Amino acid sequence: MKSNICARLIIIVGFITISFISLPAWAARFPLLAMTSGPSPQISCRFEVSVDSSNLLTGAAYSCTGEDLETYGVAKPKTMNLQQLTAGVVFMRHDSYKIDIIKVSAQDLDSQSGGVIRVRYLKNAMLMSYGDFYAVLEQIGGRWIVYTRDEEGRRPITQMKVITGLLGVKKISTQ
Repeated sequence: MKSNICARLIIIVGFITISFISLPAWAARFPLLAMTSGPSPQISCRFEVSVDSSNLLTGAAYSCTGEDLETYGVAKPKTMNLQQLTAGVVFMRHDSYKIDIIKVSAQDLDSQSGGVIRVRYLKNAMLMSYGDFYAVLEQIGGRWIVYTRDEEGRRPITQMKVITGLLGVKKISTQ
C-alpha cells in the first residue's frame, strides 16, 4: 500500500516537473508608470511592461482604481500583447456615449529597443477633436523606461497626470 502511494506521488511529481519545464518562459512584469486623472473622474492606474526571459518586450498591462471605472471601461485589469500595442488599443472609453477618450498606439514598437508611443486623447467631445501626447519607450541598461518627447526635452516619466475638463482632457502633464 505504501509503495503504491509512493509510486503515484513520484509519477505526479515527475509529471508536474516535466509540465513546468516544458512551459514557455512566461513574461515577467515590471512597473513602468502611474497615471492619475481628475478632477472628474478621479482614477489612478498602474502601467507595467511584460518581458520574456531575455528581457524582450512582450506586452503591457494596467490596473486602475477610483470612481466610475465601469463607465470609463477600466474596471478590470487588462493585458495587451505586442501586436495589440502596435495596432493600437483603446485605453479609456465612455461607455454611455460610445466615445473613445484615450487610445494608445506604438506602430513601430520593437521588442528589443522599444519605440514611440502615441497617446491620443479626446480634447472636446462636442467637436470630437483629439490631441496627441508622445512618449518614447526604451530599454536602457536592462530596464524599460518611458521618456517624454516634448518641448521641454527628453526626461524620464514615472507619473502622468490627465487633467480633465467638462468636455474632455484639458492637458497631460508628466513627472
